[in-house]
Amino acid sequence: MKILYDHQAFSNCSYGGICRYFFELMRHYYRQKVPFELAAQSINNHYLESAIETKDWCSNTPRSALPMWRRCRRAFSRFFGKEAERSDFLFENKRAGVAALERNAFDIFHPTYYDPYFLEHLSKKPFVLTVHDCIHELFPEFLMTDPAYRSKERLAQSAAKVIAVSERTKEDLLRIYDVDERKITVVYHGNSLDANVENANLRLPSRYLLFVGDRTIYKNFYLLARVIASLAKHDRELSLLCMGGPKFSQRELRFFELIGIRDQVRWRAADDPSLVSAYRRALLFVYPSLYEGFGIPLLEAFACGCPVACSRTSCFPEIAGDAAAYFEPKEFDSMKETIAELLRNEDLRKRLRTAGYKRLQRFSWEQCAHQTMRVYESCL
Repeated sequence: MKILYDHQAFSNCSYGGICRYFFELMRHYYRQKVPFELAAQSINNHYLESAIETKDWCSNTPRSALPMWRRCRRAFSRFFGKEAERSDFLFENKRAGVAALERNAFDIFHPTYYDPYFLEHLSKKPFVLTVHDCIHELFPEFLMTDPAYRSKERLAQSAAKVIAVSERTKEDLLRIYDVDERKITVVYHGNSLDANVENANLRLPSRYLLFVGDRTIYKNFYLLARVIASLAKHDRELSLLCMGGPKFSQRELRFFELIGIRDQVRWRAADDPSLVSAYRRALLFVYPSLYEGFGIPLLEAFACGCPVACSRTSCFPEIAGDAAAYFEPKEFDSMKETIAELLRNEDLRKRLRTAGYKRLQRFSWEQCAHQTMRVYESCL
């Protein structure tokens, strides 16, 4: 069996959960000598670049995967470190995807996002769709219009099989769209961080709470910042460290100044060694989102021994179980009291660390890839 993946997740982001998910699937299949192809001409993606530079996949690359790496090498020599027009990426990569589809030299197609461009080129080959969340459907007022997500229902109905990344995502998909439940399989993500590989040169505050990722409205970052401002009135050494996402905007900096924490909020870029350092040294990781489809940072925190405080909503109780302290994400007092209790209770933080290590054993990319392969096989 040969699997064909397309460009979408890798054209749209250099970092992040969706492209990391597909990267980890391909990395596992490479190691298992499973034939696959990534149909893309020009990709600027951190995970693929790192794999090429470290020759992580190049020593025994299956012949069927070699064209993928040749294209990636050309892409990085041409684009990496330069500002490439996104429209050029998309045009070149979509054309490469159509060409691969029309060659018809694959058994299963797995698109990496929701653009339906491929439907007219598939012939009769089956495709598998992964649904990562229903954020656009549940929080349309918080997100910019994304034309691709509007095709999600059509693709879910047309797919041979649908993978949901959590039971909660499956429930939301069934509630919002008319999709046959019998063809939906829940397959959990894994953790990619090696907790032993740190960035020793990363400058970090002495005492801080950690926030990871984008700060879009549904991530609930601004309520967390207000909670930190309240706690910092009695603890001037307490800081909030934001890893990843864009640098702070002028509007955010004005907000920090208004609530009195301009000097207690820091931003750092989030490559893997830096993330490990940030998790390992944090007092705790706070995940205040109103909704997530899975929540990979939970597993990252568990792997690095970082206590977790998170929202009691969406998939969080399903994924974190008893390895997190919970708060109501829209309630200031609930969030503040949970965080304050963790800050003053070292024994509780130790218990959460231990529970996190144990909880992590339920999740791995190896298991994800194995279960995904069973989904592929069921299509044939």
